[in-house]
Amino acid sequence: MTKIVKDKEKITETLEMVKGLEVKEIEVNRMFEKLRAQNAYMFSFLENDVGDTEKIPYAFYILEDGTVLFTAENVGSPEYPRVSLDKQEDLLGEMREMLDVEF
Repeated sequence: MTKIVKDKEKITETLEMVKGLEVKEIEVNRMFEKLRAQNAYMFSFLENDVGDTEKIPYAFYILEDGTVLFTAENVGSPEYPRVSLDKQEDLLGEMREMLDVEF
């Protein structure tokens, strides 16, 4: 399921909620293992419409246990993905409520 949010204030607030989390690098294969192990929500940030999903400049996942996985450190960063050091148990619920996501 997909929900598109175009409200720039909500987008900025969403990014602020994960800004500053302590993270470490994780190998791509390990990231996909974590994603397959449990349910996750993906938050992706696009400059244009959703039509060109092959070029997502920035995205992160929140797993059901509160683990946050970042596809890269920064927009367009070629480095390894990152994983949060601490679980953020309440973060997903707070984001879903703020963005009015009901699935």
